[in-house]
Amino acid sequence: YKDSAAVYINVHPRPIASFVVSQPICKNKDVTFTYTGPSGPSAIYNWTFPGGVISSGFGQGPINVKWDKTGNYDIVLTVSDGICPSYPFEEEILVTPLVSFYATGGKGCQPFTIDLKDNSIPKLSTIKWEFGNGDFSNDSVVSYTYQTHGSYDISLIIKTQGGCSDTFTLQNYIEVYPKPVIAFE
Repeated sequence: YKDSAAVYINVHPRPIASFVVSQPICKNKDVTFTYTGPSGPSAIYNWTFPGGVISSGFGQGPINVKWDKTGNYDIVLTVSDGICPSYPFEEEILVTPLVSFYATGGKGCQPFTIDLKDNSIPKLSTIKWEFGNGDFSNDSVVSYTYQTHGSYDISLIIKTQGGCSDTFTLQNYIEVYPKPVIAFE
């Protein structure tokens, strides 16, 4: 005759952390994160939004977050039911647009030509160069000649297909010196 005992083991399922992100993801605009996994009523949600500021929402969301800088950010969510934590769910987002350009040297005598190239992300964006004198161009690569001496700002304005927009300006980047005058006595 054997001694026996019944032992009951209660196995709790591990919560699953997952979420969806609204599109487009624009600088200085609310981005909405919504939990999509199964969870119980006592679940605790631990969100990490590096560089972002929560403007509204909590828990499973929706949560609205804003970023004031463009770039890549790793968003992480873990969920706990008080017994078992989920594995972290991570998604990298790109806050756009990232306005960037290349310009040749900014000083010279009139007429002075500068070459500009748009290096912004994403590439499929509407662009507008402003040359600081009322002239502009919508080309991604520009060779522009200043005819009048003075100091000028260069601005690049980007608007993505998703509706995100941003401007980058180099103030007084262009310095055009007057054409030398030759005089004999």
